Amino acid sequence: MLDLMRKNAQSWGIKILFGLIIVVFVFWGIGSFRSNKAAVIAEVNGRPIAAQDFRIAYERTLKSLRHRNPNLSQKEIQQMRLKEQVLNQLINAELLREKAKALGVDITLPELRKAITSIPFFQNKNKKFDPNLYKKILKLNGLSPATFEKDYSENLLIEKMRAFITLPAKANLAEVYDMYKFAKEQIQIEYLLFKLDNYLNKIKISNNEIQKYYNENKDKFMDPEKIKIAYLLLTPENLAKQEKVSEQEIKEYYESHKNSFFQPERVKARHILIRLNPDASKKELKQAEQKIAKIEKELQKGKNFAELAKQYSEGPSKKNGGELGWFTKRDMVKPFADAAFALKVGEISKPVRTQFGLHLIKLEDKKAAGILPLKEVKEQIKNTIAQEKAYAKIQDLLDSALTRLAAGESLQKIATELGLEVKTTNLFSRKNIPQDLKGLKPKDIQALFDLPVHETTKTPFNLQNGYLLVSKLEAISPKPLPLEKVKETIKTILTRQKAQKLALEEATKTLSKLQKKEKINISLKTSKPFTRQGFIPELGFNPSLAQEAFLGKVNTWLDKPYEVMAGYILAKPIKHIIPSKQDFAKEQEKWMQVYQNFKAKQLFSAFINSLHQKAEIKIINPRYLKY
Repeated sequence: MLDLMRKNAQSWGIKILFGLIIVVFVFWGIGSFRSNKAAVIAEVNGRPIAAQDFRIAYERTLKSLRHRNPNLSQKEIQQMRLKEQVLNQLINAELLREKAKALGVDITLPELRKAITSIPFFQNKNKKFDPNLYKKILKLNGLSPATFEKDYSENLLIEKMRAFITLPAKANLAEVYDMYKFAKEQIQIEYLLFKLDNYLNKIKISNNEIQKYYNENKDKFMDPEKIKIAYLLLTPENLAKQEKVSEQEIKEYYESHKNSFFQPERVKARHILIRLNPDASKKELKQAEQKIAKIEKELQKGKNFAELAKQYSEGPSKKNGGELGWFTKRDMVKPFADAAFALKVGEISKPVRTQFGLHLIKLEDKKAAGILPLKEVKEQIKNTIAQEKAYAKIQDLLDSALTRLAAGESLQKIATELGLEVKTTNLFSRKNIPQDLKGLKPKDIQALFDLPVHETTKTPFNLQNGYLLVSKLEAISPKPLPLEKVKETIKTILTRQKAQKLALEEATKTLSKLQKKEKINISLKTSKPFTRQGFIPELGFNPSLAQEAFLGKVNTWLDKPYEVMAGYILAKPIKHIIPSKQDFAKEQEKWMQVYQNFKAKQLFSAFINSLHQKAEIKIINPRYLKY
């Protein structure tokens, strides 16, 4: 089947959400670059790991990490040594491939076929593998089935090796409970905080200091490389504007897709919100109820609901008179939805409590569930049909455009004949990519910057919903920003550095006094309980402090100051909170699996370490590991 698919895999198609597949394996698809990249970050037994491969893997890992932890700072990323971790994963993958080859372990064609055909992104609505969808997705991402299958086979091989290596991992109940206690144990600390803010006003920065820092750190204040391009978008949305759709086509589409135009019951409403936390005290609840009661009295006197919402509401819809527009039951939290849908048009609810607070709701209109009439969805259907027609033509249009570009025709001439617009960007850097280009992969952005001025791309760039043809108009090399533009930034940096020094000095002196049992005039604060993972409420992420707090003696000051987001602290552990066996019993099954995974990871790490010890690993360009 897979061989059969290769026959028609060379032509261009429409790019769709292939990124969804890539997230399955962060390092998938990277090996295909290895042999073609001059810039090498490392070598494993003589085999290169390309810098481009490393950059792609790092960007994917960082994106995934930020998705799970949106507030993760650059400093925390450096503390995690994320770049080193990513490079290590690439090295491990190379070592495993070599070991598998030495052991004769391979992925058979039936194994590969079974794995690929079970990927949901290649399956139709009936959850069956769809060869046409498979070919389309690969084409739209500039991949041949042969390339994809080779890379995917390598990934499967690594997973097969991992499964083989970790087969002996077994869970022991006593060990699992110990692990559970270790993971779930919490600690509280008392601490003295030396806030940087308390030192900032004491610091003066001279112009000479600013000039000196600027001269020594010009590389930190660069105006980055910028380019200006002209580009033509070939997407179904763009090309659809030229497509004609008849009334008959619209009617036929509507009749054959009626179920897709089903609209659940909807209401249109306004509300007035008085905010109240879910865990509010009785006093806070009473105050909120009094506010709501006052508003109710004004409504009973005939006051306008929208005007009262503008005056009293504490929600984001306040400026619009509490207007919420049309919504279904699913769109709102249950207590709010239940109350709103129980009202008659024009009726105002009694106070309704939700997780956000107390609401008064006024129902303004209501629509029953049913199929939307044709007149309401006509434009939507017209656009859909037009895009489908454009979709069918885009391959031929792209091939034609590429042929004409190769023959020397201009992008503007091609666009004019297609009835499309060539857009021109302002100068932009890698960090402020124009919106239309946001779907480009890192390697494509690099190719844009590498393109010589006044040249047009010979191959298209893949976007999420189509293709991009580009002519480069201008390029500006990176250069240091003038001192005047960065003077305040440097002043802030130097001020903070000096404040950190003063805070650390005072913290160190205070620690000495505490160790001598001398009295101090700084008030103690008590942290909320935290685990060994390193996040300390109100203080931030600090694995070193967390670890040493658990190791420290209760009611004894730890032997050094610790840097936190707000400054420096001195800390002493005051209480260990041990999870009970009853708590463990509720989660035993889950933790048995966690422990088995932990043992498997230990086995795998030991195996990888043995491969590292026997391998010749060279870091060729350590500059790629700098932050």
